[in-house]
Amino acid sequence: MSINRITIIALLLLLVFTTTMYAQDPAATQPAPVSSVTGSVTSDGAVRMIAHGESLQIRMEIYSATGELVSDSGLRNGNIIDFTDFMPTFAKIAGIPATELATYGIMDGRSFYRQLSDPNSQGRPWSYGYYFPYPNHPDNKRVYVQDTIYKLYDVTNNNYFFNLQLDSLEKFPIPNDQLTPDEVSIKERFSKVLARMHN
Repeated sequence: MSINRITIIALLLLLVFTTTMYAQDPAATQPAPVSSVTGSVTSDGAVRMIAHGESLQIRMEIYSATGELVSDSGLRNGNIIDFTDFMPTFAKIAGIPATELATYGIMDGRSFYRQLSDPNSQGRPWSYGYYFPYPNHPDNKRVYVQDTIYKLYDVTNNNYFFNLQLDSLEKFPIPNDQLTPDEVSIKERFSKVLARMHN
């Protein structure tokens, strides 16, 4: 498979599975969402993508150079894809055994290769996010776990817990005394994930 083809596949896969990946400050006022995604492949094969605003779901259509529709993702089952999942997925596509991935260090990612062809395939149940761009400014640190409905921040963000379907801008954390039994269970499960991650 040529480098350009792999680059284009990587670009398109990333567009399909773009989710809200930037960490949000619950107290900050956020701009109105813009629903466009920009992607390009440069002449040297580099890929650049930007999801403007909040990208909660993206439908991907792939066209050939002649304009023929090659693939249409349609609306899928909502499986969660984490950025760490791309390397094991590309390795699977390239036929690289999972055991060889350990040479690159700790692999938190899971291949989503099966989900590309089987829309009923179940993926990961949560995604972990660690955002700390300015180590000299600890107030900018964002560490969280989320699924398609809930998001839990770690202690650096007051353990805020949000229902993203009801509060996508994360303005109103759910107080512990207002959690349903199911939400208590989800928050406990997310807390365990945060405790075992290694950043």
